[in-house]
Amino acid sequence: MWWRQPEEWQANTNERDCKHEDSHFTAWVGRYEDLETGEENGYLVKLLHSHAGGDHTYPGLELLPDGTLVATTYIKYRPGKDRNSVVSTRFKLSETDAQIKAK
Repeated sequence: MWWRQPEEWQANTNERDCKHEDSHFTAWVGRYEDLETGEENGYLVKLLHSHAGGDHTYPGLELLPDGTLVATTYIKYRPGKDRNSVVSTRFKLSETDAQIKAK
């Protein structure tokens, strides 16, 4: 096990589609080496809209045999007085990559 001092890292985001500062449930897609070197490669994907700010942490991520990623978290995904729910969403990197390339 190793430990490294935390460092500030700014992701390369498209503000129109993925407003990370609003604390929605997002996934960063990129290479581990970019995290180590501080390179601003990759992109963020907004997975779910949060109606409670950043109150959605400790997500699980599962890779299925067909390449589908399943991300599960608790999140307030509806406006109003409803409380948080446990929600899963599915996506494939081939689909998110294609959307980024199409822009």
